[in-house]
Amino acid sequence: MIDTLSISKQLVESGLDRKQADAVAEQMGRMADSNLASKENLKHTELVLKKEIEEVRLSLQKEIEEVRFSLQKEIEEVKLSLQKEIEEVKLSLQKEIEEVRLEMQEVKLSLQKEIEGVKLEINEVRLEIKSVEANLQKDLRQVSMSTIKWVAGMLIGQTALIATLIKVLG
Repeated sequence: MIDTLSISKQLVESGLDRKQADAVAEQMGRMADSNLASKENLKHTELVLKKEIEEVRLSLQKEIEEVRFSLQKEIEEVKLSLQKEIEEVKLSLQKEIEEVRLEMQEVKLSLQKEIEGVKLEINEVRLEIKSVEANLQKDLRQVSMSTIKWVAGMLIGQTALIATLIKVLG
């Protein structure tokens, strides 16, 4: 609130007559009052702001819940998809392992037949046959070791993949 009495006194001291000074001071007071906020105005503004803040808060909560639900749904879809892919990879690896196992048995049978045929046909060259047999067994061990290493590598890779998926999804 403006002190109109003080303003009027200063105007009189500066040369205006009393009536003019009072009129000017009164107008200045009215102008100031019209520009100042009242307690009612402030209270009303506070209530409006509180209401708007609450509306924004509720709207944000709703959006957060919608996003959370959407993300949970997407995570579940990804999880199911990954589980399906893991199962497919597992089945594929089992199939490949079985195929390698069958191939090894065929190679083994083939080598055994070949060795028997060589034994029957060439009795005189036993030393040479034993040398060939030793070489073939060495090759078989190398194939077995390579296959075991390959299978072990695939199992380690699969385990690492599963562990990574558990960490990502966990």
